[in-house]
Amino acid sequence: MLKPSTVAWMRSELRRGALSRAQLAVGLCEQDDWRNRRGKPCLASARKALPRLAADLGLPLPEPTRRTGGCRRRPPQEARKTFPPLQLQCSLKDLRPVCVSPAETPEQRRHLASLLDAEHPLQRGQAPGCRLLYGIEAGGQLLGVISFVAAGLRLGPRDKHLGWDERTRGHNIDRLLCNDRFLVRPGVRVPNLASHAWGLVLKQLAADWEARHGVLPVAVETCVEQGRKGSSYKAAQFTSLGFTNGLAWGRGKRLPKEKHGRQQARKPPPQAKQVFVKGLQDGWEQVLRERPVRVLGQFPGPARDSGADWAECEFERSDLPDRRLRERLKAMGKAWRDQPGECVPTLFPESAEQRAAYRLLNNKRVTPEDVLQPHREALAERAGQQPGTVLLVQDTTTLNYTGLQECTEGLGPLKDRANSSRGLFVHAAVAFTPGRRSLGVSGLEVWARPLEEPADEGEKESRRWFRGLQQGFELGRACPGRQIVVVGDRESDIYDLFRERERREQAGEENVELLVRVNLGRQRKAKVRCPELKMEMVRPLPVQCDFQHRVQFRRTFRLLSQGGKRARRGSRVETKVSIGAVELQPPEARRKRGEAGVEAWLVHVAQTNARKGARPLEWLLLSTVGGPSKLWAQRIVRWYEARWSIEEFFKVLKSHARIEDRRLRTAEALAKCLVFDAITAWQAQSLGSYARDAPDTPAEQVLTQDERAMILAVVRKKRLLPPAERGRPPPKDIRSWVVWLARTVGFRPSKRRPLPGHQLIWRAYVKLQVRLEGWRIMRG
Repeated sequence: MLKPSTVAWMRSELRRGALSRAQLAVGLCEQDDWRNRRGKPCLASARKALPRLAADLGLPLPEPTRRTGGCRRRPPQEARKTFPPLQLQCSLKDLRPVCVSPAETPEQRRHLASLLDAEHPLQRGQAPGCRLLYGIEAGGQLLGVISFVAAGLRLGPRDKHLGWDERTRGHNIDRLLCNDRFLVRPGVRVPNLASHAWGLVLKQLAADWEARHGVLPVAVETCVEQGRKGSSYKAAQFTSLGFTNGLAWGRGKRLPKEKHGRQQARKPPPQAKQVFVKGLQDGWEQVLRERPVRVLGQFPGPARDSGADWAECEFERSDLPDRRLRERLKAMGKAWRDQPGECVPTLFPESAEQRAAYRLLNNKRVTPEDVLQPHREALAERAGQQPGTVLLVQDTTTLNYTGLQECTEGLGPLKDRANSSRGLFVHAAVAFTPGRRSLGVSGLEVWARPLEEPADEGEKESRRWFRGLQQGFELGRACPGRQIVVVGDRESDIYDLFRERERREQAGEENVELLVRVNLGRQRKAKVRCPELKMEMVRPLPVQCDFQHRVQFRRTFRLLSQGGKRARRGSRVETKVSIGAVELQPPEARRKRGEAGVEAWLVHVAQTNARKGARPLEWLLLSTVGGPSKLWAQRIVRWYEARWSIEEFFKVLKSHARIEDRRLRTAEALAKCLVFDAITAWQAQSLGSYARDAPDTPAEQVLTQDERAMILAVVRKKRLLPPAERGRPPPKDIRSWVVWLARTVGFRPSKRRPLPGHQLIWRAYVKLQVRLEGWRIMRG
């Protein structure tokens, strides 16, 4: 991904039209600091990227200039350099000392390449990347040549041995070399010369390659044709990895197979080659198997006009190694935008597009994390633009697919294993502003419990809260200067979670805080010591926290209604709030070993106007940040109240995006569908949260020009505006546009209800996208 400043520079230069393609490539490398490991500009890659970049910007490239002198060509066969024959027959002991030295100057490289052309059966070959040539010399005579190039992208036996997938291969392929040519001149008859030369070259190969090309290799591979034993490689302790598939009779045709899929001949097929590999350092296999680590914020978004299509913004920064998968991911994101909540056949009525969508959903090389990754990059960009605090709220919900248990693989029990309900668990982490404006989905972890009780439970499900904390630290590194507060409910009341956050803070990551609600129903004996309390508290904590020097005040808020097992009616709640410093004590065994506690702030919220016989509202909130003041107590309570926004997100996801109505064959495909539905639900939810949290935001930053034009046309054509607002110019703030959008589905604002709810916004949003799709079809 290019920097926004680079895209702006490219747009201005293409419009000006004064630079050639070569000059544009040089400027592109300079503007984006696009350099290889040796610090040189990547001019070839930049020149290759110019047509696609110009197409994305919708501007033409300058015409290519023709070379006047013609391109450089290799000399014809008859003009190649010839070498006098060399006859040498002796023992290695009589020949010593043997020297293997790299070609340093262009003349030396041309001399060794000419020797390969003259005496090697395959000549010098065409290396697509870097090359390093060594000359084997003894007594002032050139006895042979060893050539190394960058390893090929795909090689079956090697990839199978290392267990490489596409992403790991792309990350580690530059640390692997290929010996493409090895020549000992025909007249040289010296036993053990080849293995001795290998011993000399392997001692210096890694350092020479790093000095020349800026990459430290860890292994070298080679392919030996049939009819050759590879004795020198075996003597140099190369390991055989097997044979390649080979090609039968040219033209890329594979060998015919029997009915059961076995090769017809047990011998290696024609043109197959034996693959050898040799490590240049200890542990080279572990180094090459190391998977790349995603760094949040490494793909800055390109400069776009305000109100750009959100589907492109959320799916264009994918790091999938295959460009076809990236394009398909973007196309599926646009389909979910155009018809939110519809099933896959409705989203893709054309048969080819439908098959392509199902292939991506069932592609094992594409994980749900791969689908969510570009959206996380856009989230990091939005969070970086948000001043102050960002709340990362995490919670767990269930998806019920009981009717699909016979046709969908990978589902598990939702309650206990004896229960008949089947489905998936989803742990989500969603970023909000303190005013509850949704910034995006940071994580979606999907899993199914096994149908039978396992002998070993393995990793505990509670580890998902630690992974949510890890996402908070990733977001904090991507947004320096922003305070990230990870908010969790009672299930995240885990001592080790606070200990992990303290360990990270001591390591230098200081902009991430933790806020959880204490589980009053737990009976385990975990202690909280408070210097301001009269006594040491043992969970379950007492209803009244009697602080000796407490900061206490009263607060009133509106409690929303709730259904389910903890059903309640909406009411106005008056509470008494207290805050004080506490020290979380470790478990008894660890406390005896001398482990210190974790300092935190305890906020106690108790209802004072509960009805007779009703259970009063009570919260105990533990925060790693705070202070002995009313301002801090109010801030912590307001942060925790924002946790309700993730419940609204789950409601939009289930009731409106209808994720539980999906019908797919595997749980992994359902998880990928969940990502598309979650991003769509976030977009619809963010419209309402913009109207509440940032009502003065310019509408062009949230809605596209087509969306605003369609909303304006509908409200004027159907005369949905009150007489006082008719004839006025369109408003500029997002709040007015959200109200106008809700008017298209029957919403009428009032003093008691000035803004629409999520259900009305979803219905209006779906109708808007349907109208826009028809408009695009009519425009062609």
